[in-house]
Amino acid sequence: MSRLSETNYITRRIKLQANIDAAKRAHEDAAFRQELGELDGAGVKIARDAVTELEERLVGLEAAWARTKQDMEAEYVAARADARRSAVAAVEDRLKTRALAVRQMAKLAAQLGEVWKQFEAANASIVEATAAVASDLGGEGRKNLRHLLEGDYNSVKPSLGGELADAGLILTSNDFTARSWRVPGREDGLVAFTERRNSMIRSALDPLLEEA
Repeated sequence: MSRLSETNYITRRIKLQANIDAAKRAHEDAAFRQELGELDGAGVKIARDAVTELEERLVGLEAAWARTKQDMEAEYVAARADARRSAVAAVEDRLKTRALAVRQMAKLAAQLGEVWKQFEAANASIVEATAAVASDLGGEGRKNLRHLLEGDYNSVKPSLGGELADAGLILTSNDFTARSWRVPGREDGLVAFTERRNSMIRSALDPLLEEA
C-alpha cells in the first residue's frame, strides 16, 4: 500500500479545502438564483452534490493521513523495541566478558600472591643462609647486605606496579588502603562482587525488555 507523505497531505488538503469553499459559494449562489427563479432545483442539486463529493474526498484524505500516522507510530514503536532488545543483548555480551575477565584476574592475583611469597621466602633464606658467617662480613658488610635485601624488598612492589601500568593496569594507594580492605558488597571477593554487579545491571535493564 502506498503511503501518504506529510507534504502531499498538506498540499492536497489545502487544494481540497479551497475547492470546497468555492463549491459552497457556488451552491449558495445556485440556491440564491433558484429563489429568484433563474435556476431550477436540478441546478441547485448539481451544486450541492459537488460540495458533498469534495467533502467526502476530504474525509478520505484525513482518514488516509490518520492511517499513515498510525503506521508510522507503529513502525517507530517496533524500531525502538528492536533497539532496546539489541542494546540489552549487547550489554549481556559485555557482562559475560566481565565475568570471564574477573575470574581470570582472580586466578592471576592468586598466582601473583604465591610468587610474591616465594620472593619473600628467598629474601629470608638469604639472611638465614648467611647468619652463621655474618660476622665474617664485618659491620659494614652486614649493613650493606641488609640494605640490599631491604632495598630489593621495598623496590620490587613499585617496579611491579610499573609493570602493571605498562600492561594497562594502573593502581594507586587508594586501591589498597589496607591488607584486609573490603568495601560493602565485596566481602566475597572480586568474582562474587562482579557477579552481583552484573545481576544489578541486568535488573536495571529489565524495563527495556518489558516495554519491548
